[in-house]
Amino acid sequence: MEPKEPLSDDNMEAFYSTLHAETYASLEDTSDDSKLAYSNLSEETKKALEILKELLSKQMCHLIEPTSSTSMKTVLEYLCTLIADDDVSMRLKSVMLQFLADFTQWSCDYKDANMKLESSILVLSKLQKLEEGVVANKNQFLEFASIESELGSQLVYLEERKKELEEKISVIKVNMSISAVARDTAIRKKRETFEAGRVLKAQRDELRKRRLQLRVEQESAKATKGYIEDEWSKIREKFDRILKILS
Repeated sequence: MEPKEPLSDDNMEAFYSTLHAETYASLEDTSDDSKLAYSNLSEETKKALEILKELLSKQMCHLIEPTSSTSMKTVLEYLCTLIADDDVSMRLKSVMLQFLADFTQWSCDYKDANMKLESSILVLSKLQKLEEGVVANKNQFLEFASIESELGSQLVYLEERKKELEEKISVIKVNMSISAVARDTAIRKKRETFEAGRVLKAQRDELRKRRLQLRVEQESAKATKGYIEDEWSKIREKFDRILKILS
């Protein structure tokens, strides 16, 4: 069993208009439309037919608009209510009933098709945006994956550099410790040298004060030494002569 369509006034009107048209359609053959010309029509009926003619010149998309749709149904319903021996034959009435049923059904179907078309356009537009979003998302993912890979390589390099620098820093720390010890030793020796320098300077200054006296004593000592050496040389020569005489 096919699913039932939601009921509406238009659907119900289309259903009964179709039944009414089927009843009159069986009364006479409608294959020859050229026989539907009548001369004895009332002014109201002629006006209704003119309105129908004007409405028939419109496209379906304009006919389903509320004003045009109401006018079409009103005209067709009016023409369908005419009795056969007054303004229009049973055959024309049958055609009008069928047309009313078809128009009512077409209006429903056209509106439904419009809704489906708008819905499908909306869904397809959404699909297109989703397709573009998926592509953009994939490209963005690949971009971030590339960035991740690049940064990963950079982090590996920086980690290696960090280890190298840590090793250098360790060596530098050792050298700093050695330099600190050497500096402290240099400071100590500098102070010791300074103290020794002060002592030496004091001793020098003291001796400088005695310089003239020491030089006088030096000359006197040299003279004394020379005198003694001369006298010793004379005595030795004298004793040498005596020893030679005694021997």
